[in-house]
Amino acid sequence: MREDKTCARALTKHDLESWDSEVLDIRCEEEIELFGRIPGSVHCPFYIFCNDDLVENRKFDRFILELIMSREHLKKLYIICESGRRSEIAAQRIKQNFPQIEVVSCHGGILRWKDDGNELMN
Repeated sequence: MREDKTCARALTKHDLESWDSEVLDIRCEEEIELFGRIPGSVHCPFYIFCNDDLVENRKFDRFILELIMSREHLKKLYIICESGRRSEIAAQRIKQNFPQIEVVSCHGGILRWKDDGNELMN
């Protein structure tokens, strides 16, 4: 039986200090302009994979594959959106297609990160 490597919890500053993890921000450009983003996060908008278009889904999968291949140390991927709902969908897709990566859907999203007093950059 394969271990479930997807969970949901709030992102913390401590998570950003880990050398074997990355934060993937899946919000659209307008949301990033409005709220800012977590320093050091990687961006891949949700609309790339939010529909049933096979070509669009493959673009997202290719982005994740390239991210994994470019960071040999990557073991954990934190997925963040505005509130956490979209990140759950993205986390499930990543887990399904890339089971070697531990995936964390960031509960509360960027709103929780901001409410907890953490830094955002423009």
